[in-house]
Amino acid sequence: MKNTHLKTPLLVLMTTILIAMCSCDSNDTDITESTNTASLGETRKTITLSKDQISALQRRAIIPLENTVTEIVSTLDPVINGIVVDDYFIPYEQLNDWILKDAEASSARLWIREERVSFPARGKRNLVIGLLTDTFDPEDALTSKQVNAARTAVQRYNALNMEKLRYVTVVEGSLADLINGDADTIIQPMDLLNSDRPQSALGFFPTRGNPGSRVLLDPTTDNLNQNALTVIIQHELGHTLGLIHSDFRTRRSCQANQRFAESISNIEAIPGTNTTGTSTLSIMRACAPQVFDNFQADDRNSLRRAYSGSSF
Repeated sequence: MKNTHLKTPLLVLMTTILIAMCSCDSNDTDITESTNTASLGETRKTITLSKDQISALQRRAIIPLENTVTEIVSTLDPVINGIVVDDYFIPYEQLNDWILKDAEASSARLWIREERVSFPARGKRNLVIGLLTDTFDPEDALTSKQVNAARTAVQRYNALNMEKLRYVTVVEGSLADLINGDADTIIQPMDLLNSDRPQSALGFFPTRGNPGSRVLLDPTTDNLNQNALTVIIQHELGHTLGLIHSDFRTRRSCQANQRFAESISNIEAIPGTNTTGTSTLSIMRACAPQVFDNFQADDRNSLRRAYSGSSF
């Protein structure tokens, strides 16, 4: 369940590498374009990132292709207030924390362990997945296919037998019920394709020792076959546990030619995995994780090692 009192052992995983995004309070942020209103009371704007925001993202291996990103603000679900980079969603609170940490750090490697879910010295940390199935408008609820895919994805995580982490239950209900019932991560629908950079799903990163609080699915994901949808949810749940994209330096899986060579000081490679930042042999690749039908070797190794109770 939620444990905001456990101090985050702060570690960033790297079968894929972490994320960071844009600051609502930054005076340098320039709103350049307004877009329309979608479901769940959210509005979207295109904003220009400040230098501090770009630096905070890059230090955590989140490399925006441009200095403009989509901002999402929800009046009904304040947790969904932040920015979108690829399939990462960074709440403003988290981005501002990153900027503050960078400003205070006396060493470039002081914050390399910021993104691991905390766990007890003995036993396992038990997590609950919540599925949004009870809404006033049925179109705002997960479909039966999405529910089944989410349940299968959770079963696959538990089959990894991580030494310090397990999902103990999947619950369904309204957003209020799931929040009040201490769901650690809530999977819910959201219109994500209404954007200049459409994504079929978004995952939040861990904060303060807790897993990312949301996975957002575009309603069109219901058109995918069952296993493809399951793998996409596995990918996004990977982000909620701290994993970033395995090919973050080149985005080869997106047919991009990105070459990011700057030093990245806030991530740490997980031993036993491909540490080049160019690997596409993982469901944590930047694009099309559904080319695989389940976890790959690096996915299994990274999660088991990160949640083995040992450091690296």
